[in-house]
Amino acid sequence: MDGNLTDHLMIDLETWSLERDAVIRAGVFIMFDAHGIGEALYLDARPSIDDQLENNRKISQSTHQWWLKQLLKLSDIIDTHRLQRTEVTSTYQIADTISSFLDQHKPRSIWSRHNMDLQVIRDLFSSLDLNNPWNYNQERDCSSFDDMLPAPHSVVPHDPYCDCLAQIEHTQNALSLTVDVREITEFSELKTQAE
Repeated sequence: MDGNLTDHLMIDLETWSLERDAVIRAGVFIMFDAHGIGEALYLDARPSIDDQLENNRKISQSTHQWWLKQLLKLSDIIDTHRLQRTEVTSTYQIADTISSFLDQHKPRSIWSRHNMDLQVIRDLFSSLDLNNPWNYNQERDCSSFDDMLPAPHSVVPHDPYCDCLAQIEHTQNALSLTVDVREITEFSELKTQAE
């Protein structure tokens, strides 16, 4: 991984609810640009679940049941990415760890899929009376590229690291198409002017 890639940040959370006040199980934050990936943070929030509940975060019973089924399916999969996990034991520590990562890398844009994960983080910060860790105009939704390209396919669905990598690849492919279209258009305009 290249630690100098600071253009974009992709976020993927795994939560115990589909609402913005969801308890966070885990989250992966990966810096990337159009050509590669950079520093990553794997946030393991399981030790903070009780504290999150005390801070009015929610667990949905149906999502909890769904996760139990997924975890049984994933139990035989070997953790191949070996990304060091950062365990957090409180809701404030979740916010502090996310803030520190953003302060360190200063991404230009913040990406997620369908923006639900960004809503969960914004709600968590707000519930702690903390400022949102990024500006609203930095937010990007990689699902907006689904009309251009097939949706991303994660090697291990519902593993936040694998999901994050799939979303980055999807976004990089779309960004390269956008750059190609821009270059073709500019070349076409120059050629027309030359004629």
